[in-house]
Amino acid sequence: MVTVQLIHPDAPRGRGPLWVTPTPRASAGVLEPVLARMLGVRVRLSAFRRMAAADPILQPLVARTPGLRLPQTPEPFEAAIRAILGQLVSVRAATTMVDRLVRAFGRPAPRAAGRAFYAFPSARALADASLSALRALGCTGNKARFIRSIACATADGEVDWEALRPASAATIYAALRPLPGMGPWTIEYIRMRGLGHRDAFPHGDLGVVRAMLRHGVPADQILRRAEGWRPWRAYAALYLWQPPPGVA
Repeated sequence: MVTVQLIHPDAPRGRGPLWVTPTPRASAGVLEPVLARMLGVRVRLSAFRRMAAADPILQPLVARTPGLRLPQTPEPFEAAIRAILGQLVSVRAATTMVDRLVRAFGRPAPRAAGRAFYAFPSARALADASLSALRALGCTGNKARFIRSIACATADGEVDWEALRPASAATIYAALRPLPGMGPWTIEYIRMRGLGHRDAFPHGDLGVVRAMLRHGVPADQILRRAEGWRPWRAYAALYLWQPPPGVA
């Protein structure tokens, strides 16, 4: 068991550490930055909270569910595959396809607490997968081709995800837009959930559009209305995705 200290900058002092049992073994020095990135605990949110407190749309959302943070996948490639599978389907359908993908192409991981686990598939494993095997997950032929395309680009080094972490939005779009299936929603999702860009904003997302409509903002005015949320638009999106009161 390894002790990892993941106290975020805004937390009260005295909170306990996180206990982790990694398999295979890894040191706290290796685990800490990965877990901190996954849980979004290294970002100070005081500036976001001040901005949200003065905004009529965000103020009640943040007050209702304080403390939300921007979670990331362990690797940006995983976020890219999840984004492709999530295109134009419900969250439940996307989750089902991700589960099938991991079981079909992921490597078995050591069992824990009597349960079986799998590592997310590598880029090479998905690049080598047949289109028919990918379609068997329940996705369309186009999505199967999109998965293979981004997997091949990753495995062959055409896309360098680590180099994209600190890159500008323009650089990320230039790297990803030429690939099949990489439209604005998908790239913004990758920026949010794979690269941790706090100002990414999937303004065309159905959940974002519906939430903004409830606040009287039509779809063609969302980007203009969200200008005042920079550089925190990804956090604004997290709150817009929260269900309204009375909806589970």
